[in-house]
Amino acid sequence: MMRHIKLKMSFMLDKVAVCELRGQLSYYIKGKKHSAQCREKLNSAEKCEDIIEILTQWNALDGGGTDD
Repeated sequence: MMRHIKLKMSFMLDKVAVCELRGQLSYYIKGKKHSAQCREKLNSAEKCEDIIEILTQWNALDGGGTDD
């Protein structure tokens, strides 16, 4: 997931990348623990750095996601 975010950041404007990542990351985390709260936070993120922080916090809750 983090690789995907970093690639988007390198090829797109931050605002465009955030809009695209919101939808894509929702599918990545769907069905995992605490994903509803994470999706809610992702939908209010304004910068790629915010998204990275949200996913880092979510991952720390219970090993939620992957760092692939």
